[in-house]
Amino acid sequence: MHRYAHPVFSCKEALDWERRQLIGGEAAEWAAMQRAGRGVARAILRDAAEAGGLRPAARLLVLAGKGHNGGDALLAARALLAARPQATVTVAAAFGERAFRPLAARAWRELLAAAPDRVETVGARALRDRVAAEEEWDLCLDGILGLQFRLPLPADLANLLATLNEHRSFGLRVAVDLPTGVGAENAPVAFRADFTYATGIVKEPVLRAAAAPSVGRLRYLDLGFFDAAEPSLVHQHALTADVLDPLRELRPAGCDKRTFGHLLIVAGSCAMPGAALMATLAALRSGVGLVTAVVPESVAAAFAARAPEAMWVPASETPEGSLALENLTALRPHLERATALLVGPGLGRERETQALIQGLLALAACPVVLDADALQPQVVETLGVKSARPVVITPHLGEFARLRGSNTAGPVENAELVDFAMARNVTAILKGPVSRLTDGHSVWHSLFGGPVLARGGSGDVLAGLVAGRLATGGEDGPLVRVAQGLVWHGLAADRLARHQGATSAVTTDLLAHLAPTLNESAHEP
Repeated sequence: MHRYAHPVFSCKEALDWERRQLIGGEAAEWAAMQRAGRGVARAILRDAAEAGGLRPAARLLVLAGKGHNGGDALLAARALLAARPQATVTVAAAFGERAFRPLAARAWRELLAAAPDRVETVGARALRDRVAAEEEWDLCLDGILGLQFRLPLPADLANLLATLNEHRSFGLRVAVDLPTGVGAENAPVAFRADFTYATGIVKEPVLRAAAAPSVGRLRYLDLGFFDAAEPSLVHQHALTADVLDPLRELRPAGCDKRTFGHLLIVAGSCAMPGAALMATLAALRSGVGLVTAVVPESVAAAFAARAPEAMWVPASETPEGSLALENLTALRPHLERATALLVGPGLGRERETQALIQGLLALAACPVVLDADALQPQVVETLGVKSARPVVITPHLGEFARLRGSNTAGPVENAELVDFAMARNVTAILKGPVSRLTDGHSVWHSLFGGPVLARGGSGDVLAGLVAGRLATGGEDGPLVRVAQGLVWHGLAADRLARHQGATSAVTTDLLAHLAPTLNESAHEP
């Protein structure tokens, strides 16, 4: 798993690791700064597409500090000016141009040399006046403070940040590495970003719930700091798009449909039939060889017309339209053929249906994914902690609170999530703006996806993808296959948002972006 994820460090650990990696001194630091600047620029151009793109004559505002963050931001501005030849940039040196350290000063000189007629400088006080006058910029790029930020935040800088945060005429707000004011301890006022690009290493403060309003959407830009070595005993990681590399490889020439597994899905009710259909449609695109879907008999024929690639099994219904317990005997042969089982999407919470779920789990010897209505305390309790089969649960915060017997869906610390998974011998995906995957030992963060997923059905698509990947088997092991489903879902969502925007998309639009996501580059800039 570690080859598909990179460590999350505290600010001090990150600073120490960077120093050990950049043993070539200033030359190595300059090379890393250039990679960071180019990566930030590419990421801005990519993510700005979600809001219509960075226009050709864009006006850019760069907030530059003394050190590496300032240098990264200035080099990113240079790359953006090269990509948008009509664009202009206003540079505000937060501590004055004379305060630039050597590499930041070098980045500043290169920006001026590259486009002298398209760069202007402004002091902090003049910038506050222009912001107060509602001057418009397409992009505000924060590169003031980074890893070495310590409280207190200077009063004049805090006032500037407050003014910038109140400004309504920025098209996009971006932070390099960490938003100014976010660090080992957070300042009362911090830069409020739409996107934060963690350069080289994901730092632990940007993953804290308290920092979320300032961080916005978090992206990881790999600068190669972990190409040669990786520390041991790290319990937090950021998943990378590399986890999808095995899905891009050629399939063996002598394979057939049985080579890639058989997923059994038990889902749906008359009240919520769409959940079963969305999970099945996603599973069909997951790479699994065969999909059998057990759904209420009243909807099976319509679903077969919608997705003839699946084998649809009509199941007896309760008077209320959920799956009846009497189906258990008929499902035994299907369970025996399955290489993974997905239970839950749209099933409902009728007592009889819940009894069916528990009966299925008692019979199934294959890996299991529990989603949605299967995520009930009494269901999870029946799993047993000694089961050798992988069991994956996919709760959002509300469902996780329910599993723990709580009525409050508050923030969940990593330790709580790990302890829950270990105690119940499950692999858990806790869904959220940054979804977390744990096997009861370590935590892997998925920084892919975004607000486009904040709509009904996105969890059903995720469940179908994860279960389909789990059913395929393979040498990498169940945890990697679960991570593949999670990352693939997020990357497809990012692509959907860039192509259609986040407002008018529908959940099933995700399906059309799964294949293109695999065909495009696996690597973040």
